[in-house]
Amino acid sequence: MTMGKSAWLSILTLILAGISYCRAAVPARPEPIKTGEHYEIYGRLGGGKLALEIVPTDGWKLNLKAPLKLKVTTSGPVKPGRELWTGKDAQRLDEKLCRLEIPITGTGPAVLKLEFDFVLCTETLCQKKKFSFDYRLSAE
Repeated sequence: MTMGKSAWLSILTLILAGISYCRAAVPARPEPIKTGEHYEIYGRLGGGKLALEIVPTDGWKLNLKAPLKLKVTTSGPVKPGRELWTGKDAQRLDEKLCRLEIPITGTGPAVLKLEFDFVLCTETLCQKKKFSFDYRLSAE
């Protein structure tokens, strides 16, 4: 059975519509908020969630066997969904990226204290990264 030209055009139209939908559904990359030795942290608030990404640089990789933790605390009207997050909570976790989406409730400007704890490795060396910093949220 052969398909006519109009059938092929219909299929192609559906494929292109699907690709356009998928592109629209992918959120934009968060903004860089911290750069460290062999890593960058990205963050973006939107839709009641704070998207955070840990991205190794310089050929380093996230160690998937080591614990990965993020503690999020704040004072005031804006609150994270909970305080402690691990690699198991990640929307994506592989050697090149850890993406966590933290639900945020409340409104108004706030300062979140973000405490990171993870391990980066090369083929021959590993480094534990443990640090904290304040992340300022403006009203959403």
